[in-house]
Amino acid sequence: MDDRNLAVLAERVYERRGDYPALWFEERWHSSRELFEQAARLELGVAPGDRVVVMAENSPDVPVLYNAIARAGAVATPVIFLLSAEELRRIVVDAEPSLIVTTPTFAETARAAAGGVRVVTALDELEGSGPRPIV
Repeated sequence: MDDRNLAVLAERVYERRGDYPALWFEERWHSSRELFEQAARLELGVAPGDRVVVMAENSPDVPVLYNAIARAGAVATPVIFLLSAEELRRIVVDAEPSLIVTTPTFAETARAAAGGVRVVTALDELEGSGPRPIV
């Protein structure tokens, strides 16, 4: 595994520190184990080097998704959720992503801009059966 891959670094920190309160969101701590294991189970269906557009409001899903993208060897292309469909479309055309991940709140905008790119609106849609290897 490449030591420069962020997923490798995150895994090493997890192995070294174990489970700890990692993220406070909406009056609840999310543990490092919970976030790490969820990211490891996501099956994005992308290849190393593919770009994944992420258009989401702040939530625990965002670091989980970024970790899963790094595990797949793909590249996160974050976009602000305030974009119009036309603005997002220009980014999609330029970035040529393999996947757009958003939330139900922004699904209509993402689908209008997708131009044939697969759009996922919830991480549950990407849930796999077991841990995915780091690429």
